Amino acid sequence: MKLMNISLILAVFITAASAQQGYTISFGPLPSVVAGSPVPLDSTQFVFVGPNISQLTISYPSVLAGTPSADRITFVVRKLDQVRPVVSSSVAIGPEGAYTYTYAIRNDLSARDGIQVWSLSLPASDAATSASHPSWNTTMDVASPSITLPPAGMVGLTPVLFASWHAPANGAAGPNSTVPGFQIVSHYRPGLTFVYARSAEDYAVPATLPAPVSSQLDVMRQRDWMNKRITGIGPRFPDDWTRDVIAADFRDGIARLILAGELDASSNFVIMLNTSLDAIISSQGAPLPLANVIAIAGSQLEKNIANAISLSLQ
Repeated sequence: MKLMNISLILAVFITAASAQQGYTISFGPLPSVVAGSPVPLDSTQFVFVGPNISQLTISYPSVLAGTPSADRITFVVRKLDQVRPVVSSSVAIGPEGAYTYTYAIRNDLSARDGIQVWSLSLPASDAATSASHPSWNTTMDVASPSITLPPAGMVGLTPVLFASWHAPANGAAGPNSTVPGFQIVSHYRPGLTFVYARSAEDYAVPATLPAPVSSQLDVMRQRDWMNKRITGIGPRFPDDWTRDVIAADFRDGIARLILAGELDASSNFVIMLNTSLDAIISSQGAPLPLANVIAIAGSQLEKNIANAISLSLQ
């Protein structure tokens, strides 16, 4: 409690002190603009969070745009993470050993904007044979243009590729709507991965935005700041991964989901699954019936996990 009080006092102190300069310190990647306070004319900061949490304020000297004036050009754009994706998945194995991952993405009623783009992270360069949808355009995006893709079969600690789907004109998944029919084909068995979703390809800024301003905006174009991120199921484990290693990966992922509040630690499914995973790990991968665990999955995420373990650990 004392630590909380100190933190609150510190936050108020920082805000009050910084308000004289027109903006305050932020715990995100950018400072936050104070509602009702103009950005100082001589400020070299051009991009801010605010005035509310769903917005960015962009403010820069007119001279950067080629106008000989002491004024600043200031406008507000919406952040792109004001979507609330819920992804349901099912995975089936074909006669030749390939897994077909089928997804439907729902944008929850609480969303402020429609989902225009969503992506699934992939751990290896060969983790997806194909990705498709009847009407949404599909791309395979390298995690970073500066990295060299690892050899086939080498699983990265962080995502290597992203399978991304882009809505057609007027085809975004609005609040309280669902778009089915997304598919990935892979020889990798299913595990936990990250799903990213956003409301547009890029921020609604002029094409003539000065380079120094666009450079400051780039931090908000990073995947974790540009998108709403949740956990889903996707290609994760190559054929040579053993059952105990797969169980340990699920165990670590479930611990992260509990900490993030995406899974309830008191759920019977979570309790029984963790017990089963511990048994598989301690027995170095000995077969263990999981039908009773799978049968009690409740939430959509629990059902997604149940489907994945039925293929990766049975």
